[in-house]
Amino acid sequence: MEEKDLKKHNEDISDVKCDDELQSCAGGNCSATFNLEELEEKVRYLQDELDKTYDTNVRLLAEMENLKHRTKNEIELKVKQSVQSFALDLLPVIDTLEQVISTSRDLDVDTKVQEGFDLFYKNFIKSFQNNGITIVTSTDENGEPVPADPKYHQIITAEESNLKANVITQVLQNGYMLFDTVLRSAKVAVSKG
Repeated sequence: MEEKDLKKHNEDISDVKCDDELQSCAGGNCSATFNLEELEEKVRYLQDELDKTYDTNVRLLAEMENLKHRTKNEIELKVKQSVQSFALDLLPVIDTLEQVISTSRDLDVDTKVQEGFDLFYKNFIKSFQNNGITIVTSTDENGEPVPADPKYHQIITAEESNLKANVITQVLQNGYMLFDTVLRSAKVAVSKG
């Protein structure tokens, strides 16, 4: 044991009451005989016990950290799965709303009613976005059509167009993503080229 460790140890045990022999030894009049080997063995034993306790505590702390991370990941996965399940249930509702909006425009429905449908749709999409759900894009940032990507688009039909082959010409049904997971591919028409 180093000198500073010994001082610390002595300070820690200074409150312990000693028997008469030890009290007289502390005063310098020591008539008791101590077996140094026994004391060293006792110190080794106590040090081993301390080391075991320390190792156990370190392992328990590591297990707690692992459990914390695992639990956090499991909760995030469950939340994502719940949002995904709920969103999949809502997709037919939003499809119907999109059809109603399209039909109401074709039938020249009252402007106020049309505005109500549009507002409802915008709020619906905003709620989706607030929960990490976005519409699969079929155009670039400039609004230009992009080639169909099988990861995000399901080609339903090909039509004559002056665009390059396989470029999206029309979105027949919106696709949706939850963060980086495709909930449903967009159904599209593409150019024959």
